[in-house]
Amino acid sequence: RTLNRRHWLVQPQTASSRLHRSLRDLSEWCRRHRHLPIPEQHRVLCRKLRGHYAYYGMSGNARLLRVLAWQATRSWVKWLRRRSQRTRITWRRWALLRDRFPLPAARIVHRLFPSVSNP
Repeated sequence: RTLNRRHWLVQPQTASSRLHRSLRDLSEWCRRHRHLPIPEQHRVLCRKLRGHYAYYGMSGNARLLRVLAWQATRSWVKWLRRRSQRTRITWRRWALLRDRFPLPAARIVHRLFPSVSNP
């Protein structure tokens, strides 16, 4: 990526294989633990996401962190929907649950280039 058309800026990103592995593991965890109460699921998912952000949250990796956060949300909704044959969690009902149990937003923990990141 270029900084200002004259200087090149190298920004590390999460390897796609590691991102896919994290997404697969999150989905598998949601599948295996969909029977747990929602507050318990929320607590563990928040811990998993914060740990991922702490390890991979560096300058230049924000887009992939947002991808992980969005896919984690989609996976959680998918497996919550499969808890019952009678009712289904719609996106409208999910909006109410999301307000009550928000997942942590993607954040940059390690600023590799402070002068570039915070002008």
